[in-house]
Amino acid sequence: MLGEVDALSRYDRQLRLEGWDQNKLLSGRVIVAGVGALGCEVAKNLALMGVGELLLIDNDYVELSNLSRQMLYTDQDIGRPKASTAEKKISLMNPLVKAKGLHTDVRKIPEETFAEADVIVSAVDNWPTRRWMNSMAVHVGTPLVDVATDGYYGNVQTVIPGVTSCLECHAEALIPSDIQASECSLRRRTPNDLVKDLSERGISINLSDAETLFQHNIKTVYDIKFAPQTVLDQMDKSLREQVIQLRSLLNPKMPALQSISATVSGLASFEVVRLLHKGSLGRSLNGMMVFDGLRGRLSRIKLERNVNCHVCGYSEDKPVQINVAPNETIADLRERISNLLMFPDTRLQHGAKLLDDTADITSAGICDGDILYIHSSRRAIPVAVKVKLIEAGD
Repeated sequence: MLGEVDALSRYDRQLRLEGWDQNKLLSGRVIVAGVGALGCEVAKNLALMGVGELLLIDNDYVELSNLSRQMLYTDQDIGRPKASTAEKKISLMNPLVKAKGLHTDVRKIPEETFAEADVIVSAVDNWPTRRWMNSMAVHVGTPLVDVATDGYYGNVQTVIPGVTSCLECHAEALIPSDIQASECSLRRRTPNDLVKDLSERGISINLSDAETLFQHNIKTVYDIKFAPQTVLDQMDKSLREQVIQLRSLLNPKMPALQSISATVSGLASFEVVRLLHKGSLGRSLNGMMVFDGLRGRLSRIKLERNVNCHVCGYSEDKPVQINVAPNETIADLRERISNLLMFPDTRLQHGAKLLDDTADITSAGICDGDILYIHSSRRAIPVAVKVKLIEAGD
């Protein structure tokens, strides 16, 4: 075992930096969700700088195309779980760091795990999971560093709950329009619609298979692309394999470049270090950094916190009020909420009961001032809304 002096010698060059406090890193606990191109770089950077504990979460496996960008993996790792493989590589890089890999969907991780972390890093590759992680970070009060790339471009946003803008504060501007359209579509759809949508993309599926997918709440092309693992686990083997095959046809791989991932991940890593230092290395990013690799330009976009944001501006003591007509159906109300909050899969709860789409407000026993809870896979916890009954047509 290395003595304390020998252990700190590993960090000699960074110890010479003004304002640097290695003890704050050594005692730090960071969650890295997504150990792909970005997550590998962030985990590697934090490990080499000596962050005490790293929890690496990913439910994917190493494949050949990863090797040009994801430096924690080699040819020998193809087919192995990314999380456990990354854990081993990180431990070899710096045996003083306590690294743990979890091969699971990040949404299965207990709430207390996020609450106990000092910083959460979101390095996942899809908006539904990014939105969920943003809501979890705000809920437990743990700072979040969100990092993403698209081809030659990348961005980093730091979310300090209750202080800075969260990912939802400016969702209309930040979430791509095609994803917004999918997130807002509440699915008054039929299996025939899904068959037609796939046909327009040159993919054939029979009606009975579409009906089976509907039973698992997979009703759009977007659902096929991004249904969480928990949904796939409920399917029989044949249907699950069909969904995976459809995904391969629908999901062309995003363009990505190692140098862009490394650059943006370096910025994100320092944001984590800055958060761990709690002010002694300057203020954390308030807004978003955007890197344009083609023009060699780094821009800083100021994002004001939206006090009416349904995630970081939300308080169960002061729930969002929504106007509802007594004859409005639950299905109509769900559709309005879906468009308002960009939740594609809402379920409404009144008291202990989940509401039936066919009921109207009156027959469901909902009164003026009652609280409804909105469940969605985009939120770690339900959103409470207060009902304001109005006359039909108001």
